[in-house]
Amino acid sequence: MPDLRVGTYGFLPAWLTRWSNADTMMNASLFVFLGLFSGLWLDRTRQPMHRWVVTWVGLVGVIFLSEVGQLLLLNRPFDWDHSLSAAFGTLCGMAVLGMSRWMLKRAGIRKVFDRRYKNTPSMRILIYGINYSPELTGIGKYTGEMGAWLAKHDQEVDVITAHPYYPEWAIHDSHKNKGWHTEQIGGARVHRCPLYVPRKVTSLTRILHEFSFVASSLVYWFRILFRKRYDAVICLSPPFHLGVIPVLYSKLFNVPLWCHIQDLQIDMAKDLGMIKNKRFLDIMFKVEAFILKNCTVVSTISEGMVRKVTQKKVLQSECVLFPNWVDGEYVRPLSRSQSLRAELGLRESDKVILYSGSLGEKQGLEIIIEAARSFTSRPDVQFLIFGSGGGKDKLMALAQSYGLPNIKFYPLQPYEKLSALLATADIHLVLQKKSASDLVLPSKLTGILAAGGCALVSAVPGTTLHDIVSKHNMGILIEPESVEALKDAINENIATDLTSYRMNARRYAERNLDKENILNTFLKQLVEVAGVPDADPVVEKSMVLADADRQLNVGK
Repeated sequence: MPDLRVGTYGFLPAWLTRWSNADTMMNASLFVFLGLFSGLWLDRTRQPMHRWVVTWVGLVGVIFLSEVGQLLLLNRPFDWDHSLSAAFGTLCGMAVLGMSRWMLKRAGIRKVFDRRYKNTPSMRILIYGINYSPELTGIGKYTGEMGAWLAKHDQEVDVITAHPYYPEWAIHDSHKNKGWHTEQIGGARVHRCPLYVPRKVTSLTRILHEFSFVASSLVYWFRILFRKRYDAVICLSPPFHLGVIPVLYSKLFNVPLWCHIQDLQIDMAKDLGMIKNKRFLDIMFKVEAFILKNCTVVSTISEGMVRKVTQKKVLQSECVLFPNWVDGEYVRPLSRSQSLRAELGLRESDKVILYSGSLGEKQGLEIIIEAARSFTSRPDVQFLIFGSGGGKDKLMALAQSYGLPNIKFYPLQPYEKLSALLATADIHLVLQKKSASDLVLPSKLTGILAAGGCALVSAVPGTTLHDIVSKHNMGILIEPESVEALKDAINENIATDLTSYRMNARRYAERNLDKENILNTFLKQLVEVAGVPDADPVVEKSMVLADADRQLNVGK
């Protein structure tokens, strides 16, 4: 066997090679470098002191295990001297790196080469969720707007998400066959992961769909382990189990984790009868409890959902209200002449009943088809359904079986046409099943209110949706899942002056759903949770500049 000791090759100074060739210290010089690299990684990821100690103990454990493994070789006894010298070398390397960086920081020299001290954003934020822009509805719309807004306000934003597929349940043409890749959207770095998207959405295929994203996203999570530590992680639910990996990262690197719940997925699956296996439900609730218990902050979008989350009795602190928002400057009331009526071939005198959004199970949209049957003798009453989703084919088949000439289906319209689309309707339908009460808040309602639309809302008394609409007199309330109630409400109101509802709706949106106000409040809370030094002045400055820019735009 050739002599493999370091000093043989002479690429180190003579004093170090002599030291490394000593019988009791021959391993130490190699492990000095291991200690240096370990210390560099710990420093760059801003780990607290106790994690330095844990890392060194772990390296020592590996050293002793490797020495024990040599007992399997012939004539190789356990050598305490080699093990102790390796452990000492590792300790020296980590200590030298730690002391050097500390001294440079004290002297002010560290700022010259440390990226952290240059003109960087206030915080490094990681967003983890299955839906993101350019999806036009649901969670992806709001998460995409949040990521872009944070980037605009001088935050460094990374996003781990899937290829866009919702609400069509098909990968968008722009992202087909792309695999793992990174793109820039609104100033945020968006890391895309491939996933399984079922053609037919069932409980089983949806579970496979969600777990395929978790598995696929491990590629980026593995890279994150070796990069600079984030200041905060934001996890979007559903899917509820996405929080498992962020919880582990949060515990390992001492990073605050903010979990934002858009739908109470397990409760809804149970109440809608989508999952009936009690043992499986119990397992899912336990996983959910583990995630929520280990989050720094848990937020959700309505007061009713805040109550539901609080009743789980697993949170570290109070559940935070973080409602969905609308850009009231972009989505605004338009005149009928500016609407899509001419483009859709509608007459000025037509009464338009509009549903726009996801066509899924939780809305109970079959009653629209049943209600439309009662107006076949009224050619001036037109039902328009804009959207995609797992229930679209079923709805179209039902309408076709009845041979209804007064109901038409269209794809979702681009965001640029949203105000014009909403101005087309006389009455907007906001429908959901009884069992989904306070487990989800229809996101489409924010746009309807901002556009000054009159919403016909199915809601159970005592729920957040019912209370808000009733208190502010900004819509027509009916019993959920009742065809008769829907028919009567439409028939009664299509010939009624709905101006008061429309004015109240716009007023509520301006006061309570303003995008800038809601996201400014969120950013302040996030800075407080992350505890980033000197972040507040930068955040305040960016907010002041944004408000000034906003006021100039309003004046144009």
